[in-house]
Amino acid sequence: EILIKYLPFYFKNKKYFKFGSLIYTSFLTSIIISSLILTFLNIFSSEISNIYKNEGFELVIPFFSVNLFFTILCLNSNSILISLKKVWQSNFSERTIMNLANCIQLFLMYKLGTPINLITVSIILINGKLFSLIFSLIFSYKYLKYVEFKNYSFLKNFNLSSNLLFSELSLKIVATISPLIIGMFLSTQEVGFFYTAFLLANFISFFIVIANNLVSNRLSNLFHLKANLKILEINKKTSFYLGFFGILAFILFIFFGKYILSFWGEQFVYNSYLILLILAFGEVINCFGGCSGIIIPICNLEKKGLKISYLCSILNLILQFSLIPNFGIIGAAISTSLSVIVYNILKLNIVYSGLKK
Repeated sequence: EILIKYLPFYFKNKKYFKFGSLIYTSFLTSIIISSLILTFLNIFSSEISNIYKNEGFELVIPFFSVNLFFTILCLNSNSILISLKKVWQSNFSERTIMNLANCIQLFLMYKLGTPINLITVSIILINGKLFSLIFSLIFSYKYLKYVEFKNYSFLKNFNLSSNLLFSELSLKIVATISPLIIGMFLSTQEVGFFYTAFLLANFISFFIVIANNLVSNRLSNLFHLKANLKILEINKKTSFYLGFFGILAFILFIFFGKYILSFWGEQFVYNSYLILLILAFGEVINCFGGCSGIIIPICNLEKKGLKISYLCSILNLILQFSLIPNFGIIGAAISTSLSVIVYNILKLNIVYSGLKK
């Protein structure tokens, strides 16, 4: 978010020193902090496995740590591309290349008769993300040449980055706490039923990501020009189109959701279909929020964004612990969807109240 907020303005006004030092700060900070978090994750890998009562998790956490490290580097390089209107290059490296590499590896394993298990799948994901990172760095190479290795400006961006960091952490809790709590109360199989529906429902948010990528450069420049009303106009148009696509996707899940879930087996059709619809409804409401998620950090509204992130995280935890023990994965779906809806209503309120002043 910090890269997307400042890089367009720096590059457009030829402030290459600030441009390069911000990129360097972003990469170095990401590497240091992610290394600490991943070290912590691996130290407590056995405790995490015990939550799910599955030793396989302890085996694959080191592999997923490598994958996450590559992911963090990809996020930085892709943010550079997005901020400078290289959206198709970002999506090509982040999605097309990675998915193509994963599919080719799966096909080769199938042809060679290699067993598919947690370890081999982890290796596939690492290789796919590595290919994604390579292409992302190739596309962003001409901008990386401006990097200033002598000017590490973390403290300058500390207030903004800390607000965004804790906001993102709390949102990740909202997004991923359900499987963790289900793992505490229910079986590993039920976690699978929920998370399959969760991933399918999040397909709807793909449109939001694309929209944010397309408008972020313009939003950044408009913010520095203090053109708040134009920013609100962009959000209104984005909300309309995203809402339209969100409703279409929801209708698709109503009529074809069972067929899609049948790829995983009849058990998923029976156990995940209602979960899918509940979660998808929350994502439709998310679509009507437009690009407010990217407007908040770009337009200096991150402190208010942090407050609603905390509020919705607490709300989600209360709902999860109240509903899951009594209603199982349906309770998890309802609490997750409600948290998303409340968050988006508050997010829109922040944007419109903050920019109309």
